[in-house]
Amino acid sequence: MVRYILIFLLIFCNFTYLSAETTRYDLEAAFVYKFIKFVEWPGSFEDEEFFDVCYAGNGEIKPSINSLVDSEIKDLTLKVKIVENLNDLHSCELLFVDISSKDGRKEYLNYLSKKSVLTVSHFDGFIEEGGMINLVLKDNHINFEINIKSAEESNIKVSSKLLRLANSVTASN
Repeated sequence: MVRYILIFLLIFCNFTYLSAETTRYDLEAAFVYKFIKFVEWPGSFEDEEFFDVCYAGNGEIKPSINSLVDSEIKDLTLKVKIVENLNDLHSCELLFVDISSKDGRKEYLNYLSKKSVLTVSHFDGFIEEGGMINLVLKDNHINFEINIKSAEESNIKVSSKLLRLANSVTASN
């Protein structure tokens, strides 16, 4: 158990002080940023300048996701794109689905089915709906669960390190 805690600290923490103003949503956005480091997309980003994180919804995490703009990740500059509809998803590598209605989430997940876009959310049932990573708040701690089957069907490879740190790994849709 101690080994897993140490691995988690090395992977997910930058050993910086989190101020009292740090919110759950700031931490969730930090998890999203770190997830990118432990996921592989098909092809390469050689000819790319930007890594596009897309955001669907209008929840409290939106400013925290927006704070990731211009961060460097995988030798690319991270950009955040607010999507209003399915037609806005063409350049996304990652989509944070912040839509409270199950039907709304399913619309995005069905559209992205088998497309190489990592889907992340923080709503109960997201994994069972076909999402890939779900952030879960439990006992005042943020954990995450992974639907490995959804990721594999979209040709997205999730690092074994990330899989070991997940609260649960599901292989179903």
